Amino acid sequence: GMKSTKQKVYIAIAVAMIVMSLGLIFYQKITGKTLAEGKSGTRVFAGPITELTLDIGSCEIEVIEADTTDVTVVYSNLSGSLSDHCEGGKASLTYKGHTSGFISNLFGGRKESGPITVTIPKDACFDRAAFEFGAAEVKINGLQAKKLHIAVGAGEVTATDICATE
Repeated sequence: GMKSTKQKVYIAIAVAMIVMSLGLIFYQKITGKTLAEGKSGTRVFAGPITELTLDIGSCEIEVIEADTTDVTVVYSNLSGSLSDHCEGGKASLTYKGHTSGFISNLFGGRKESGPITVTIPKDACFDRAAFEFGAAEVKINGLQAKKLHIAVGAGEVTATDICATE
Protein backbone atom coordinates (compact mmCIF):
# COMPACT_ATOMS: atom_id res chain seq x y z
CA GLY A 1 0.00 0.00 0.00
CA MET A 2 0.90 3.66 0.45
CA LYS A 3 3.27 3.09 3.31
CA SER A 4 5.84 0.96 1.52
CA THR A 5 5.93 3.34 -1.46
CA LYS A 6 6.68 6.21 0.88
CA GLN A 7 9.43 4.21 2.53
CA LYS A 8 10.94 3.35 -0.82
CA VAL A 9 10.99 7.02 -1.77
CA TYR A 10 12.83 7.88 1.45
CA ILE A 11 15.34 5.11 0.86
CA ALA A 12 15.85 6.29 -2.73
CA ILE A 13 16.47 9.85 -1.49
CA ALA A 14 18.92 8.61 1.15
CA VAL A 15 20.80 6.54 -1.42
CA ALA A 16 20.85 9.47 -3.86
CA MET A 17 22.30 11.72 -1.19
CA ILE A 18 25.02 9.24 -0.32
CA VAL A 19 25.90 8.79 -3.99
CA MET A 20 25.96 12.56 -4.47
CA SER A 21 28.24 13.19 -1.53
CA LEU A 22 30.58 10.42 -2.65
CA GLY A 23 30.52 11.85 -6.15
CA LEU A 24 31.38 15.26 -4.73
CA ILE A 25 34.27 13.81 -2.74
CA PHE A 26 35.67 12.10 -5.83
CA TYR A 27 35.15 15.26 -7.87
CA GLN A 28 37.21 17.18 -5.32
CA LYS A 29 39.81 14.46 -5.22
CA ILE A 30 40.18 14.40 -9.01
CA THR A 31 40.06 18.14 -9.72
CA GLY A 32 41.42 19.53 -6.46
CA LYS A 33 38.46 21.89 -6.55
CA THR A 34 35.75 22.22 -4.01
CA LEU A 35 32.31 23.15 -5.23
CA ALA A 36 31.82 25.45 -2.29
CA GLU A 37 34.12 28.22 -3.44
CA GLY A 38 35.08 30.48 -0.58
CA LYS A 39 34.24 34.08 0.09
CA SER A 40 35.86 36.93 -1.82
CA GLY A 41 35.93 40.66 -1.30
CA THR A 42 37.86 43.81 -0.48
CA ARG A 43 38.35 45.78 2.73
CA VAL A 44 39.87 49.24 2.82
CA PHE A 45 41.39 50.81 5.92
CA ALA A 46 41.53 54.55 5.18
CA GLY A 47 44.96 55.99 5.92
CA PRO A 48 47.02 57.13 7.56
CA ILE A 49 47.41 53.83 9.40
CA THR A 50 49.98 53.85 12.22
CA GLU A 51 49.52 50.31 13.56
CA LEU A 52 48.81 47.19 11.55
CA THR A 53 47.95 43.86 13.13
CA LEU A 54 47.43 40.69 11.11
CA ASP A 55 46.29 37.53 12.82
CA ILE A 56 45.94 34.94 10.09
CA GLY A 57 45.22 31.24 10.42
CA SER A 58 45.91 28.72 7.68
CA CYS A 59 45.98 30.68 4.47
CA GLU A 60 48.08 32.05 1.66
CA ILE A 61 48.84 35.73 2.27
CA GLU A 62 50.92 38.40 0.59
CA VAL A 63 51.88 41.88 1.79
CA ILE A 64 52.87 44.29 -0.98
CA GLU A 65 53.61 48.00 -1.31
CA ALA A 66 51.86 50.48 -3.59
CA ASP A 67 51.47 54.21 -4.09
CA THR A 68 48.55 54.65 -1.76
CA THR A 69 47.76 56.09 1.65
CA ASP A 70 45.32 53.35 2.56
CA VAL A 71 45.82 49.78 3.62
CA THR A 72 43.77 47.57 1.32
CA VAL A 73 42.91 43.92 1.80
CA VAL A 74 41.78 41.86 -1.18
CA TYR A 75 40.81 38.28 -0.49
CA SER A 76 39.38 35.32 -2.35
CA ASN A 77 38.53 31.71 -1.72
CA LEU A 78 38.31 32.01 2.05
CA SER A 79 36.54 29.20 3.84
CA GLY A 80 36.91 30.56 7.34
CA SER A 81 35.78 33.79 8.94
CA LEU A 82 37.47 37.11 8.29
CA SER A 83 37.01 40.03 10.63
CA ASP A 84 38.59 43.45 10.73
CA HIS A 85 38.68 46.53 12.88
CA CYS A 86 40.01 50.00 12.20
CA GLU A 87 39.95 52.88 14.63
CA GLY A 88 42.25 55.82 15.28
CA GLY A 89 44.82 54.69 12.73
CA LYS A 90 45.02 51.19 14.16
CA ALA A 91 43.95 48.50 11.71
CA SER A 92 43.62 44.83 12.44
CA LEU A 93 42.64 41.87 10.32
CA THR A 94 41.87 38.44 11.72
CA TYR A 95 41.28 35.33 9.67
CA LYS A 96 40.50 32.03 11.27
CA GLY A 97 40.95 29.44 8.57
CA HIS A 98 38.90 26.29 8.83
CA THR A 99 41.46 23.60 9.29
CA SER A 100 40.20 20.78 7.15
CA GLY A 101 38.37 18.15 9.09
CA PHE A 102 39.14 14.47 9.25
CA ILE A 103 37.00 13.62 6.22
CA SER A 104 38.49 16.19 3.86
CA ASN A 105 41.99 15.21 4.99
CA LEU A 106 41.09 11.65 4.20
CA PHE A 107 39.91 12.51 0.71
CA GLY A 108 41.98 15.35 -0.54
CA GLY A 109 44.35 16.81 1.97
CA ARG A 110 44.45 20.43 2.96
CA LYS A 111 43.26 22.89 0.35
CA GLU A 112 44.89 26.28 0.73
CA SER A 113 42.60 29.16 1.53
CA GLY A 114 43.27 32.47 -0.06
CA PRO A 115 45.10 34.28 -1.29
CA ILE A 116 44.74 37.37 0.87
CA THR A 117 46.66 40.34 -0.49
CA VAL A 118 47.39 43.23 1.87
CA THR A 119 48.54 46.39 0.12
CA ILE A 120 50.35 48.93 2.29
CA PRO A 121 51.52 52.49 1.54
CA LYS A 122 54.94 52.45 -0.08
CA ASP A 123 56.69 55.06 2.06
CA ALA A 124 54.81 54.51 5.29
CA CYS A 125 56.71 53.51 8.39
CA PHE A 126 54.22 52.01 10.83
CA ASP A 127 54.66 52.72 14.53
CA ARG A 128 53.92 49.06 15.08
CA ALA A 129 53.33 46.07 12.83
CA ALA A 130 52.44 42.75 14.41
CA PHE A 131 51.87 39.76 12.17
CA GLU A 132 50.87 36.39 13.55
CA PHE A 133 50.43 33.52 11.13
CA GLY A 134 49.31 29.95 11.62
CA ALA A 135 49.91 27.35 8.94
CA ALA A 136 50.27 30.10 6.41
CA GLU A 137 52.24 30.66 3.27
CA VAL A 138 53.42 34.24 3.63
CA LYS A 139 55.09 36.60 1.18
CA ILE A 140 56.05 40.06 2.40
CA ASN A 141 57.45 42.50 -0.11
CA GLY A 142 58.35 45.76 1.59
CA LEU A 143 57.44 46.71 5.13
CA GLN A 144 58.78 49.37 7.45
CA ALA A 145 57.87 49.67 11.09
CA LYS A 146 59.41 51.06 14.24
CA LYS A 147 58.33 47.98 16.12
CA LEU A 148 57.97 44.83 14.07
CA HIS A 149 56.79 41.42 15.20
CA ILE A 150 56.34 38.47 12.85
CA ALA A 151 55.48 35.00 14.10
CA VAL A 152 54.65 31.94 12.04
CA GLY A 153 53.29 28.64 13.28
CA ALA A 154 53.72 25.89 10.74
CA GLY A 155 54.08 27.90 7.58
CA GLU A 156 56.80 29.61 5.62
CA VAL A 157 57.65 33.26 5.19
CA THR A 158 59.41 34.84 2.25
CA ALA A 159 60.32 38.43 3.04
CA THR A 160 62.14 41.16 1.14
CA ASP A 161 62.73 44.82 2.04
CA ILE A 162 61.75 44.58 5.67
CA CYS A 163 62.97 47.22 8.05
CA ALA A 164 62.43 47.67 11.79
CA THR A 165 63.85 50.95 13.00
CA GLU A 166 63.68 50.36 16.76
